[in-house]
Amino acid sequence: MSKSKSIQSEINIEQLVNILLHIINTNKQLQSNSLMPVAMNVIGDAGLGKTSVIEQTGIQLGYKKEDIR
Repeated sequence: MSKSKSIQSEINIEQLVNILLHIINTNKQLQSNSLMPVAMNVIGDAGLGKTSVIEQTGIQLGYKKEDIR
């Protein structure tokens, strides 16, 4: 099994949305080929809008919200 790599970058909201869309589309393709999807962890100070951006992106794509915290 390979080790996970952690990459941290400072990005703005628009960049976060673009990355989310890319990962979601890539994961759909991976799953359609019976491959394991990848995960993304968004880290930052409280109040930056991380959860809101992720929720809004999911809603726009027709996904249901499921809070697992």
